[in-house]
Amino acid sequence: MIQAIQVILAMHAPDSPMRLPRLMHIKEVMVTTGLGRSTIYKKIKEGTFPPPLHISPGCVRWKRFRHYQLD
Repeated sequence: MIQAIQVILAMHAPDSPMRLPRLMHIKEVMVTTGLGRSTIYKKIKEGTFPPPLHISPGCVRWKRFRHYQLD
């Protein structure tokens, strides 16, 4: 039991390699970047914006980021 708790705590440590990424919804990506939905998908197609992760059919999320170079 103690080992399981230690693993859970390690996953939440900011510098842990085990830390799970925070996933963002398209609306949060839009607010964070200041870009509209169509611009985000256009930039993905151009290769200038990271593509989302496909979680399930009809559900995509982006890994949380602090900063992306935007043209």
